[in-house]
Formats: sequence, C-alpha cells, structure tokens
Amino acid sequence: MISAGIPSDNALLYGAPQLDFLRPEYIEDSNDLKKDFALNFDIDESKDWILFLSSFTYAEISEQRLKINENVAGIGLADIVPLYTDSRKILIDWFSDYLEKNLDIEFIYRPHPDELNLDIVKELSKKYKNFHIISYSSAKEWIIASDQLYTWYSTTVVEAQFIGKDCAILRPFDLPESFDSVLLKHGNFISTKEDFIDSRRSDFPKPIADEIMISYYDKTDIPASENIVNYINNINEYENLEIVVPFQSRIMNYIKLLVITFVYSIRGLLKNITANRDLGSNQSFFIQWSIEMSNNIASKDLIYKIDSAIKQKLKIK
Repeated sequence: MISAGIPSDNALLYGAPQLDFLRPEYIEDSNDLKKDFALNFDIDESKDWILFLSSFTYAEISEQRLKINENVAGIGLADIVPLYTDSRKILIDWFSDYLEKNLDIEFIYRPHPDELNLDIVKELSKKYKNFHIISYSSAKEWIIASDQLYTWYSTTVVEAQFIGKDCAILRPFDLPESFDSVLLKHGNFISTKEDFIDSRRSDFPKPIADEIMISYYDKTDIPASENIVNYINNINEYENLEIVVPFQSRIMNYIKLLVITFVYSIRGLLKNITANRDLGSNQSFFIQWSIEMSNNIASKDLIYKIDSAIKQKLKIK
C-alpha cells in the first residue's frame, strides 16, 4: 500500500483479527473440544484425528449454479471447474488408500460451505466408517481439536501454522500461476500419493516458510482487535465525519434486502427437499439458491451460541 502511494502514517500494522481467538489468552482447550466433537459426531476420541479442510467449491458444479456465480463475478469461470473437479477426484483416491493403510485414525472431511455437490465424497464415507463429512462448527475449532491437517487451496494453513499444528498442502498437480493464492504460491506441497500416505509418520516442512508467513500475517504483542479498538478510541476525526449515501443506492439496497429476507424466510418450505443439502443438476435455481443461503447464514440460535461463547472467552458478563 505504501509503494502504491498510501502515506505510511495511514498504513498501520495491527495484526490479523481472525487469528485473535488462537492466541494463548483466548484459545479453547483442545482436549475439551475433542471430547465435545467426539460425543456429538460419534468419533473415537482415543484415535488420531486427521482433518482435511476442503475448498472444492467448483468441483462438479452444476451448469445452473456456475452461471449464477459467473453472473455475480462478471467473468467466465468454466475454465477453473476442471481444476477443482480433477483435484478432488485424485485426492479422494489418495484418501481411500490412506484409509486402507491407516485403520487407527479418524478422518474428518470438512467441506467448504459452498461445496454443495458431495456425491463422490459420500461414496467414501459409505466405504469407511472412520471417514466423516462434517460441516458443523468453525474451521478454527476443528484445527484446534485435530492432530494433523491437510488442505488443497485453503488459507486455513495460516491458522494451523499459527498454533503449531502439523499441516500440509496437497497438490496432485500444479495449479496455474494466475489461479493460485498469492500466499500458497510460496507453499511446500505434497504432490504424490506415496508422499501423502507417508506423511503421517514422517516430518514434513511447514506448509509456508515462517519468513513468508510473517510477511503476510505478522504476530503482534497484543490481540489485533484490541489494537484496532485502541486506535479508534484515540481518534476524534470520526466525530465530524458525515457519510452520504445516494438516495437511489439506499432504495436499491432496501429492495435487495427485502427480497433476500422474503425468499430466505420461506426456506422452511423446502426443508424436506434440501435436507441433505446436495445440489443435483436437475434442481431449480430457487432450491439451489436456498441451499446456498442456508449454508452461509447462521440461525438465531447459532448466533446466540456464538455470542455467548465470545463473551465467555472475553470474560464479558
């Protein structure tokens, strides 16, 4: 930002707020989390938990949903679909062999909220009782509770590395330079099935070298959120700041909000249809949209639980 012309006094380095709850003063006890998850999902607590954090949002995506995403993005996305689909197919084959050779583990596949076609993954869960597909709770909590982690394209390697968990990036084939994450381009990859299967019992390098990681996610002495709050509390410029939103923009925003609220409020009518949250190619746009909304919007009960958990961590009454 500074090299682009932002005054250095306006480019303040206060850390990454999304990592605050992984700091020693706030992080949850891994044993307690593991016990809770084991009880809720019938997972053997005594075994090693292997976590795969998936990012396969475009794997075997339907034409209908692809068009929806293309309209939102304003660009064609068909070229990236094979990257997701082929990568997942190969990794599912890797996972199958891994499970054959590691009977003493519990393997948790955590799909991305927008990874709605899970047919190929479910076939694996039918074959192996110790393979679980679980989307419940946050990636952070599963990272804390698990013993070893893998991903393909997810920047959750940041959270894993932040708390010192063994983590590796699985890349069965190279991704185009223009597609890959700016951070993961610097990654250390496992690129063969043999290396993946051996990785459980062998040391492998951190997914991102420390000097590169710190250039993107600096560790500050105090939580980033506290840094930001302290900064805001010590400035007065906002007192006289007037934000003007054009009338037409306000009207359009209200209309969009009303439409979304109305459609989402009748989502319950589709409960029986969308119970498994799979996106088949013959499902209507409305059903697909409803499923996606359901995966991305928290219920009032969940918001209350999250709010209570945060207050407990921060010791707020």
